[in-house]
Formats: sequence, structure tokens, C-alpha cells
Amino acid sequence: MKVGKNIAVLGLDGLSWKHFYKLIEMGSLPYFRQIMSKGVVSDLYAFPPLTPPSWTSIMTGVNIGKHGIYDFLYINGGKQTIVNALLLEHPRIHEMLSFINKKSIVINPIPSYPLFKLRNSIQVSTEFFTPKAIVQPDNYNNILKYFHSQETIRKSFQGFIEDSFNKLQNYITITESFLSKFDPDLFWINLRIPDNYLHRAPLDILTEKKYSEEKKLFKLVDELIKILDKNFENLLIVSDHGFQKYDF
Repeated sequence: MKVGKNIAVLGLDGLSWKHFYKLIEMGSLPYFRQIMSKGVVSDLYAFPPLTPPSWTSIMTGVNIGKHGIYDFLYINGGKQTIVNALLLEHPRIHEMLSFINKKSIVINPIPSYPLFKLRNSIQVSTEFFTPKAIVQPDNYNNILKYFHSQETIRKSFQGFIEDSFNKLQNYITITESFLSKFDPDLFWINLRIPDNYLHRAPLDILTEKKYSEEKKLFKLVDELIKILDKNFENLLIVSDHGFQKYDF
């Protein structure tokens, strides 16, 4: 494709620079390593460094005071409730593009639920606290067969790696399907890796120790990077925060 100024964005939740470079050095991202010299790197200021406000800032381009998402939870009628898209006080990038008749495909927008009906926008939400897998417009419901069950809550690091690998294979399938049929100005996909398993991983995964399971998973991420790079003029890889081991 690579026409005009179209752009793809790959969001990797909870990936620090240190861990990212470790993955590169252990051979998990061979294609990305080849194209690194063609790009630039930059740090984003994230406050607070939490998933909902940080990703919302990234997807809107404004700070928490303007977009209205401050935490994982908000008080609703005296009860704590998970934040949702109805609380947004600023449009996200795919919503802004819809205003000017540009086309977008967004997988896992944040906040993840509900999805709004937008002109020229296909949205899929399967993770990041959405109560069920959903798609908008609903005539694309056939892709939900890849995400028919909700994530199984497992306690093990290995279990989350396996879940992530299976889901990533499905994301690659639907990405290739969409790109074979559509020519969007923006393609954005957010993945809950490595955040979902780093919360349960051995601490030494944050050091120099290498895990074959993680290497296998990020080789699949590398395959997705290659697909996006081959189809879009511009490619951004972004994260909301990172993990670090601290000694007190």
C-alpha cells in the first residue's frame, strides 16, 4: 500500500526502553532491528504513569486535565466503577479523523468501551477492561469469532504468555484481513503485552536474564511490525509506561 501519508501505530502496554532493547539484543525483533536506523526515538511524559490516563493522553494528544481520564476507577453514585469512553472530554485521533472524513481502523482503543458509531472508522475492542469483545460497525461481527471467550484469569507467568501468543496470532490474522480490503489513513492497534505478564513474572525477567517464551512471543510481534511497515508510509511504536526493578 504505502500511499501518501498514511500511518500505523503499534501500542505495546508496559514496555520500558530497557526491556525493549533487551528483547532486541536477545533476537526477538529481527525485522525491527533492521529498520531501527531509519527512525527516531523519543520519550513521552506520562503522568500519572497508569494505563488508562497514559493511553488516553497518547490517543488524544492532550493531558489528563483535558481528556478527563485520571485513573482506572471513578466514583459513580458513591461506588467505584472502571473508567469508560463515556467519560472522555476530548476526541481521540480516530474520532478526530472521522470529523474530517478520513478513514481509520482501530483495534483496542482506550478507553475500550463502549465503541461509538463513527463515519469511515472500523473499531474492534477485545481487551483493556472491555466487558466483551465488540466491533463497530456491527456488520463486521464475523471477526469476533477469533475472540469468542474472555481472557482466562491465570496466576502463572507462563499462562499469560500463552494467552498473549494465541491472541497475537488472531490479531495478525484480522490485521491482514483488514489491510487486504481497506486502505485506511490510520491503522492503530494496542496490545496488552508485556504488561499483562510482567505483573506476574519473576523479577529477574527485568534484568539480563532471557526467557525463551518471551522471545517466541516477541518474534510474533516482529511479524506484526513487518506487516505494518510494509503497508504504511509511517510506523510508530509507542508505550504508555515501563517496568523497572528497584532496590531499596
